[in-house]
Amino acid sequence: HDGYQDFLEPRFSCNLLMNNQSEGLKALTDLASIFRGIFYFKNGLLNLNTDVKKATSYVFTNSNVKDGVFNYSSANKETSFTVIKVSYLDKTDNFKDKIVYVEDSELIRKYGLIEKEILGFGITSKYQAERIGKWFLATSKLESQTVSFVTGIEATNLKIGDIVRVADNLKFNAQKFGRVTSLDFNNNYIYVDREL
Repeated sequence: HDGYQDFLEPRFSCNLLMNNQSEGLKALTDLASIFRGIFYFKNGLLNLNTDVKKATSYVFTNSNVKDGVFNYSSANKETSFTVIKVSYLDKTDNFKDKIVYVEDSELIRKYGLIEKEILGFGITSKYQAERIGKWFLATSKLESQTVSFVTGIEATNLKIGDIVRVADNLKFNAQKFGRVTSLDFNNNYIYVDREL
Protein backbone atom coordinates (compact mmCIF):
# COMPACT_ATOMS: atom_id res chain seq x y z
CA HIS A 1 0.00 0.00 0.00
CA ASP A 2 2.99 2.33 -0.18
CA GLY A 3 3.44 5.02 -2.77
CA TYR A 4 1.48 8.17 -3.50
CA GLN A 5 -1.83 6.76 -2.29
CA ASP A 6 -0.22 5.65 0.99
CA PHE A 7 1.10 9.18 1.51
CA LEU A 8 -2.38 10.71 1.13
CA GLU A 9 -4.33 8.34 3.36
CA PRO A 10 -4.36 9.35 7.05
CA ARG A 11 -3.98 5.85 8.45
CA PHE A 12 -1.50 4.15 10.71
CA SER A 13 -0.05 0.70 10.66
CA CYS A 14 2.60 -1.05 12.66
CA ASN A 15 4.72 -4.10 12.07
CA LEU A 16 6.16 -5.19 15.38
CA LEU A 17 8.28 -8.21 16.26
CA MET A 18 9.05 -8.87 19.92
CA ASN A 19 11.62 -11.61 20.39
CA ASN A 20 12.34 -11.20 24.10
CA GLN A 21 10.54 -10.42 27.33
CA SER A 22 10.08 -6.77 28.13
CA GLU A 23 8.01 -4.69 30.47
CA GLY A 24 4.40 -4.65 29.22
CA LEU A 25 3.68 -0.96 29.87
CA LYS A 26 6.88 0.09 28.07
CA ALA A 27 5.93 -2.00 25.04
CA LEU A 28 2.43 -0.47 25.03
CA THR A 29 3.85 3.03 25.44
CA ASP A 30 6.25 2.52 22.54
CA LEU A 31 3.41 1.15 20.45
CA ALA A 32 1.19 4.13 21.34
CA SER A 33 3.92 6.55 20.25
CA ILE A 34 3.29 5.46 16.65
CA PHE A 35 -0.14 7.09 16.63
CA ARG A 36 0.64 9.86 19.17
CA GLY A 37 -1.16 8.04 21.95
CA ILE A 38 -0.46 7.66 25.64
CA PHE A 39 -1.19 4.89 28.11
CA TYR A 40 -1.66 5.96 31.73
CA PHE A 41 -2.97 4.59 35.02
CA LYS A 42 -5.99 6.22 36.67
CA ASN A 43 -8.11 4.75 39.45
CA GLY A 44 -6.31 1.42 39.16
CA LEU A 45 -7.10 1.07 35.45
CA LEU A 46 -4.88 1.31 32.37
CA ASN A 47 -6.27 3.98 30.04
CA LEU A 48 -5.41 4.95 26.47
CA ASN A 49 -5.75 8.39 24.93
CA THR A 50 -4.92 9.44 21.39
CA ASP A 51 -4.12 12.76 19.77
CA VAL A 52 -7.18 13.06 17.52
CA LYS A 53 -9.76 15.74 16.90
CA LYS A 54 -12.39 15.72 19.65
CA ALA A 55 -14.96 17.96 21.27
CA THR A 56 -14.14 20.43 24.04
CA SER A 57 -14.57 18.88 27.48
CA TYR A 58 -14.59 22.04 29.59
CA VAL A 59 -14.36 25.83 29.29
CA PHE A 60 -12.14 27.78 31.68
CA THR A 61 -12.97 31.46 32.06
CA ASN A 62 -11.82 34.31 34.26
CA SER A 63 -14.70 33.36 36.56
CA ASN A 64 -13.50 29.83 37.35
CA VAL A 65 -9.74 30.36 37.74
CA LYS A 66 -7.95 31.79 40.78
CA ASP A 67 -7.90 35.60 40.75
CA GLY A 68 -9.28 35.43 37.18
CA VAL A 69 -5.74 35.25 35.77
CA PHE A 70 -4.31 33.09 32.98
CA ASN A 71 -0.51 33.04 32.58
CA TYR A 72 0.78 32.76 29.02
CA SER A 73 4.25 31.86 27.82
CA SER A 74 5.69 31.36 24.36
CA ALA A 75 7.41 28.17 23.32
CA ASN A 76 11.15 28.38 23.72
CA LYS A 77 13.61 28.01 20.91
CA GLU A 78 14.71 24.54 22.04
CA THR A 79 11.23 23.08 21.44
CA SER A 80 10.71 24.81 18.09
CA PHE A 81 12.15 22.06 15.93
CA THR A 82 12.93 22.85 12.30
CA VAL A 83 14.38 19.55 11.06
CA ILE A 84 13.03 16.13 12.02
CA LYS A 85 15.18 13.04 11.55
CA VAL A 86 13.06 9.86 11.61
CA SER A 87 14.65 6.42 11.62
CA TYR A 88 12.72 3.44 10.28
CA LEU A 89 13.15 -0.16 9.14
CA ASP A 90 12.65 -0.32 5.37
CA LYS A 91 10.42 -3.30 4.53
CA THR A 92 11.36 -3.01 0.83
CA ASP A 93 15.07 -3.41 1.63
CA ASN A 94 15.15 -6.38 4.03
CA PHE A 95 14.21 -4.15 7.02
CA LYS A 96 17.51 -2.22 6.98
CA ASP A 97 17.83 0.88 9.16
CA LYS A 98 17.15 4.04 7.15
CA ILE A 99 16.62 7.70 7.96
CA VAL A 100 14.24 10.30 6.53
CA TYR A 101 14.86 14.04 6.97
CA VAL A 102 11.84 16.35 7.01
CA GLU A 103 12.41 20.09 7.24
CA ASP A 104 10.43 23.34 7.23
CA SER A 105 12.23 26.17 5.44
CA GLU A 106 10.08 28.86 7.10
CA LEU A 107 10.97 27.59 10.58
CA ILE A 108 14.65 27.25 9.59
CA ARG A 109 14.72 30.94 8.57
CA LYS A 110 13.03 31.89 11.85
CA TYR A 111 14.93 29.71 14.35
CA GLY A 112 17.89 28.20 12.47
CA LEU A 113 18.64 24.47 12.39
CA ILE A 114 17.15 22.75 15.44
CA GLU A 115 17.11 19.02 14.88
CA LYS A 116 14.92 16.44 16.59
CA GLU A 117 15.65 12.74 16.23
CA ILE A 118 12.72 10.33 16.38
CA LEU A 119 13.03 6.60 16.72
CA GLY A 120 10.41 5.24 14.32
CA PHE A 121 9.09 2.44 16.48
CA GLY A 122 7.15 0.05 14.24
CA ILE A 123 7.62 2.24 11.14
CA THR A 124 8.51 0.20 8.06
CA SER A 125 8.08 2.65 5.17
CA LYS A 126 9.52 5.95 4.07
CA TYR A 127 6.03 7.43 3.77
CA GLN A 128 5.11 6.59 7.35
CA ALA A 129 8.38 8.17 8.52
CA GLU A 130 7.69 11.32 6.48
CA ARG A 131 4.19 11.64 7.94
CA ILE A 132 5.47 11.46 11.49
CA GLY A 133 8.16 14.06 10.69
CA LYS A 134 5.59 16.40 9.16
CA TRP A 135 3.35 15.95 12.19
CA PHE A 136 6.17 16.99 14.54
CA LEU A 137 6.97 20.05 12.40
CA ALA A 138 3.31 21.10 12.25
CA THR A 139 3.04 20.69 16.02
CA SER A 140 6.19 22.76 16.50
CA LYS A 141 4.75 25.52 14.32
CA LEU A 142 1.15 25.58 15.59
CA GLU A 143 1.59 24.87 19.30
CA SER A 144 3.65 27.96 20.05
CA GLN A 145 2.09 29.06 23.33
CA THR A 146 1.23 27.51 26.69
CA VAL A 147 -1.21 28.71 29.31
CA SER A 148 -1.21 27.93 33.02
CA PHE A 149 -3.75 28.72 35.72
CA VAL A 150 -5.08 27.56 39.08
CA THR A 151 -8.67 26.38 39.26
CA GLY A 152 -11.05 24.65 41.62
CA ILE A 153 -12.46 21.20 42.08
CA GLU A 154 -14.18 21.28 38.67
CA ALA A 155 -10.86 20.31 37.07
CA THR A 156 -10.90 16.90 38.79
CA ASN A 157 -13.38 15.67 36.18
CA LEU A 158 -10.83 16.16 33.40
CA LYS A 159 -8.73 13.31 32.07
CA ILE A 160 -5.34 13.27 30.36
CA GLY A 161 -5.87 14.27 26.75
CA ASP A 162 -9.16 16.14 27.28
CA ILE A 163 -9.55 19.29 25.21
CA VAL A 164 -10.27 22.46 27.18
CA ARG A 165 -11.11 25.92 25.95
CA VAL A 166 -9.68 29.06 27.51
CA ALA A 167 -12.01 32.06 27.30
CA ASP A 168 -9.90 34.89 28.69
CA ASN A 169 -11.78 38.19 28.69
CA LEU A 170 -8.54 40.09 29.36
CA LYS A 171 -6.79 38.67 26.32
CA PHE A 172 -9.61 38.56 23.79
CA ASN A 173 -11.50 41.65 25.01
CA ALA A 174 -14.87 39.94 24.96
CA GLN A 175 -17.11 38.66 27.74
CA LYS A 176 -18.73 35.47 26.55
CA PHE A 177 -18.74 33.40 29.73
CA GLY A 178 -19.39 33.95 33.40
CA ARG A 179 -20.52 32.32 36.61
CA VAL A 180 -23.81 32.22 38.48
CA THR A 181 -23.07 33.50 42.00
CA SER A 182 -26.46 33.02 43.63
CA LEU A 183 -30.13 32.26 43.04
CA ASP A 184 -33.15 34.06 44.52
CA PHE A 185 -36.07 31.66 44.13
CA ASN A 186 -38.55 33.96 45.92
CA ASN A 187 -38.14 36.77 43.38
CA ASN A 188 -37.01 34.64 40.41
CA TYR A 189 -33.58 36.31 40.16
CA ILE A 190 -30.30 34.86 38.97
CA TYR A 191 -27.18 36.75 40.04
CA VAL A 192 -24.04 36.54 37.94
CA ASP A 193 -20.45 37.61 38.60
CA ARG A 194 -20.60 40.81 36.50
CA GLU A 195 -22.90 43.51 35.28
CA LEU A 196 -24.42 42.76 31.88
